[in-house]
Amino acid sequence: MQRASSNHGKGCEALLGPKPSRCGGEQRGTRAGQKWIVDCLHCLTLLRVLRKLISYSTTDHVPPEVRVKYMEVCIKLHQEILKFCNELNSLYKMSTLGLFAECCLVICMLTFKASLDVGDEKFFAVKVALYLSAALYELIVFCINGQRISSESDLLPFAIYDCLWYNEDSQFQFLTQIMILRSNHSIAMDAGGLARMSNVTLSTIIRSSVSYFLFLRNCM
Repeated sequence: MQRASSNHGKGCEALLGPKPSRCGGEQRGTRAGQKWIVDCLHCLTLLRVLRKLISYSTTDHVPPEVRVKYMEVCIKLHQEILKFCNELNSLYKMSTLGLFAECCLVICMLTFKASLDVGDEKFFAVKVALYLSAALYELIVFCINGQRISSESDLLPFAIYDCLWYNEDSQFQFLTQIMILRSNHSIAMDAGGLARMSNVTLSTIIRSSVSYFLFLRNCM
């Protein structure tokens, strides 16, 4: 077990996997969005693994003589997850900002167009419904995955506090305090650095689209 614990540091890099890379011109749009979702699911899985590892830190799964080293590895893994998420936000900063602005504009204009004239085209209503569904689907997928990461990150301080840290030595308790302080800073996916991808942002965008639609209607 001691030998396995000494190799946990190298295991952190293997667990994190390859760093996110920038997409070329041929990978923009839909493929970039798909890659963002995969990276977010990877980040979510890492947070769940970390929370499970912390829950084992004071159990019989980890011998008492290596628990301090075990907690140090958990802290290192948490630091690497933070770095990974920051790289994701930096990498997709402009893409997510453009996506959210585009979806807001599409929802607003399609609703405005549908309210003015249904038109003579037979399948006009079907087209509008499909375009609206596509725009809303993109928003929901991005915001829901961002919300899942934030919610999982918020559970981390509770998992640390729920372990039997008070029965351990002073060094283990000190590491526990450090990790609680670090984990109080919630991990979140940003939309262009202006807003968090969350359920609140999703409802805000929809309300903003409706507000712009009402404004256009009043200008007619």
